[in-house]
Amino acid sequence: MAKYRGLFLLLSAILWGLALWGLSKVKPSTFEALEKEVGAILGQKKPPPPPPPPPPPKELPPPPKLVERKTTARVDVVVPPEPERVVVDRTPPVQRPVIYDPTPAPPPPPPPPPPPPPSCTESPRSVRQTRAFNIERAYPARAIEREQEGSVTAVLQIDANGNVGGVSITSSNPPGVFDAAVQREVQRMQFDPARRECENVAGTYNLTVQFRLD
Repeated sequence: MAKYRGLFLLLSAILWGLALWGLSKVKPSTFEALEKEVGAILGQKKPPPPPPPPPPPKELPPPPKLVERKTTARVDVVVPPEPERVVVDRTPPVQRPVIYDPTPAPPPPPPPPPPPPPSCTESPRSVRQTRAFNIERAYPARAIEREQEGSVTAVLQIDANGNVGGVSITSSNPPGVFDAAVQREVQRMQFDPARRECENVAGTYNLTVQFRLD
């Protein structure tokens, strides 16, 4: 099979070579003659005549003339009605006389009297001492060293709660030695306040203190 295939290729190459050799022997004049004959055949056919020109356009009639019409606008004028006249009465109003009642109004009743205080069967009571004056605690140390003795009389102001509100020294002997000691110590005393009409009231208490060395 391969043998025949090689033979076929060889024959094809020989034939192509002969064909090319034959074409190379043809003269150029022969090609020019063929071109002229083909051109003559094509030239015998004439081109078709051109189409006839279109007919001229018909003249149109002139447009009608516009006639101006005068128009008048009709406007209905509405006449407003006349305003009604308002008559204002400027007559001042008649003042009615004020009638005064000559009888005065009765005075308001007096307030009721305060209720009577509750009856109290308790008799009045003065201030009472409940805690005594402590002389040992109040005795000044300097007076003890000097072996001084003396006395102080004072008036104590006791309020409604039994507290000492003030101290007034009425006399002291020797003066100024035991006054400050008395004023300090009376603040530690306790009292029952005075009583008046079954109520606690403020009062006074007279106090005399004797400073003695035993």
